Amino acid sequence: MTFTDENNCVGKDTLIFTVNNSPNVNAGLDLTVCEYDFPITVNATGNGSTILWNTGATTPFITVTQAGTYTVTTTASNGCQATDTMEVFTDECASLTEESIAFSVYPNPTSEMLTITSTLNTEASIFVYNLEGKIVQQASILGNEKQINLADLSSGTYLLKVTNALQSSIFRIIKL
Repeated sequence: MTFTDENNCVGKDTLIFTVNNSPNVNAGLDLTVCEYDFPITVNATGNGSTILWNTGATTPFITVTQAGTYTVTTTASNGCQATDTMEVFTDECASLTEESIAFSVYPNPTSEMLTITSTLNTEASIFVYNLEGKIVQQASILGNEKQINLADLSSGTYLLKVTNALQSSIFRIIKL
């Protein structure tokens, strides 16, 4: 850098700028959770060297027991920070039931094959949802038994919905 004062004297100096990379953090998508599904575990991802949730937790995973706003901040080794927030909403899910007279699901938990049976011959649609509400697998049943392969799904909790002309049943499935 060169500068000139009012007497036309010229001076030179060097400035060194350091631009620190900022970290990133993602608290996850907003969720709506049935009251009977609490507690749930949420996981923040990012590249900071430390993490702090508004709950006081300092790990990427926290257990959420109620609806609310959950904020996570990560700090990089250079002192820069990033923050993200997720909302957890609750729903009574009164119209949904995990138990049904007509359908049953086994084994639960499972590592691969899941069997859905009905006490009656039926035609029904089967949907497997992740906890973000996205359909990750679907099938249909014609008769009173159907096996579906969950081997390609990651370990975790899923919701399985079986719907026929008369009813819908929802089951919480644990994939090992």
